[in-house]
This record gives sequence, C-alpha cells and structure tokens, in this order.
Amino acid sequence: SLIVSSYRMGLAMRAFLGGGKALFRSISRTPEVRQALFCPNAPTRFCGARLTTTPAPYLSKMDVVPESIKSSLIVSSYKEELRRRQRVSTAYFDFPLKKMTGEDSGSIQLATSVFKMPIRTDILQRVVLWQRAKRRTLARQVKTRAMVSGGGKKPWKQKGTGRARQGSTRAPQWRHGGKAHGPAQRSFAFGCPKKVRRLAVRTALSTRMAEGRVVVWESDKLDQYKTAQLKSMVEKWGWSDVLLITGPEVDSNMALASRNLYWFDVLPCIGTNVMSILKRRQLVLTRSAVEHLQQHLLRL
Repeated sequence: SLIVSSYRMGLAMRAFLGGGKALFRSISRTPEVRQALFCPNAPTRFCGARLTTTPAPYLSKMDVVPESIKSSLIVSSYKEELRRRQRVSTAYFDFPLKKMTGEDSGSIQLATSVFKMPIRTDILQRVVLWQRAKRRTLARQVKTRAMVSGGGKKPWKQKGTGRARQGSTRAPQWRHGGKAHGPAQRSFAFGCPKKVRRLAVRTALSTRMAEGRVVVWESDKLDQYKTAQLKSMVEKWGWSDVLLITGPEVDSNMALASRNLYWFDVLPCIGTNVMSILKRRQLVLTRSAVEHLQQHLLRL
C-alpha cells in the first residue's frame, strides 16, 4: 500500500504542477492525497469532515509539496486552493511617476492587464447597473393599517345596526386609515460575479488610460489641511473634475482639505469602483494605490 500511495502521490503532483486538470481531479479524490497536497502538517477540513492530523508515513522521508506552493491556511476544498493560486497573465510597461507639485519622480511599472485592457462597454454597463440597483431605494414608505396609530376598538357591534360591518377605523376605506398595497421598502439588488466586477474595474482603469487621463503620484501627503492650498495645486494641473485613489488609508490632511471641494473625490484603494471612476474625468493614483490595485485585480 505504501508503494501504491507513493505512486498515486507522484501522479497527483505531476498533474497538479503540469496543469493536467482531469488527471489531478481523478487522482486527488483520495483524502490523504488532498491533505498532503495542500496542508500536510495541519488539520484540514474537506466537505465538512475533519481528517487525521498525522501526516502519511512517506511524507517524513520525502518532501512532496515544494516550498513555493506550500500553504499554512486551512482550505475547505482543493478547488478553492487551486482558485486561490490563479493569476491573470500580464506584461508590464513603464509609466511616469509624478510628485503632487508636478515634478518628475522616476517611473513605475504598470500591468497591461489592468491599464491596457480592451474597452468592454457591455461589462461597464452591466456593473454600473448592478451598483445602481444595490443603492436604489424608495423615496418613501407609506403606513399600512397595522402601522397607523389607533383603531383598536371595533366601531360598532357586528349585527343589528343596519350598517356595514367594520372591525377598525384604520382600515383602508376609512378616513385617516392605512394605505392598502402602498410602496414598501425592498431591495432591488441582484447578483454579479466577482470575476465580472474585477474585469469591469480593470476596463474602467483602461478607459481612462486610453484617454490619457491617468496620473500617478508618489504620495498624497499634505503638510496642512488647507482647502485653498489643495485647490491651487489642482488648478495648476488644469483639472476640474478629479478622483484621487490612495492607499489603504487616506491621509487625514488630504481628507480634510478635499471634503469641501465638490469636484474632488478621494477614495481608499479598497473602495475603488466603476461608477466613481467613470463619474470623474481625471483619475489620479498614488504609488501605494497602484501596488494594491494590481495585487487585487490580477486575480481571476
């Protein structure tokens, strides 16, 4: 059994590293093979079942998984682990790096799969509709008979008065009664795959790059939070409609200085979205934003 297990492990690793999906899928159904492939020395869960934490005997003599692809994370399936390692193939090109004052500060490497994608208007339209549907809400919500105050007592007895039977003075047919079948708060959101969302952001960035409306700053740090200082600096660039995407955290002085400029938006890189990019004509990125965006958007 040890020889058979070692043979199956070798075939599984050859299929995994060589790209043979069908062969890898057929061989890696064995729990021991999965555990050795992805997390040989840690407890692993597959399909809701916890496997043994003791590694196979042959793992102590032979390092099956290369160090470059070893993972200490506990994954729920081998497909999830394969998907986590997938990346978009890309090349890189040099792009000028500027200071906030307009001076040159060297160059930066930008990915063609992020900033030079084909312009897919259908993808942009699909994701814009998805964003607008998620933020859509009703203007107001009317009160039904259950929400209107009062009306707990039956107006008159059921029989003997000659009038129509009534159970509450807040029924829809009464004055000051509730509204029947009125508008109620509900969600208009629908789903959109993550791959499509990432593709749409890459397409929006490529659209601004093709228009020549992308500038990369070295940093977004301001000495003081003065709106007049930021406004004069932006006017020297000749901009009047700007979106600035910074690193994970926005500089406090930049946030305070820009919040009174209605035509100057500031977003952290985690908030990058298609509508914000298309809303403003000029796109400004910081070095930190480029690094984080490329790391995230180059995933499938």
